[in-house]
Amino acid sequence: MRGRRADEAIDVMRLLWSGGPEGVGYHGEFFDFDDLCSFPETPRDERASDPHRWQQSSGGASDRSAR
Repeated sequence: MRGRRADEAIDVMRLLWSGGPEGVGYHGEFFDFDDLCSFPETPRDERASDPHRWQQSSGGASDRSAR
């Protein structure tokens, strides 16, 4: 179950990062919310400059952690 929860958490974070100030909704197995937004937003050019930033900072090295 921990792997499924982590996979869903990654999907939720990507959704939040791609959403705007109006908020996003998600209804999954482990997470359920409406009209949630994440601030402050990281500038898109900064996110694109190093796509592996989160993997490096978390120490993950497997193929699953790289997605």
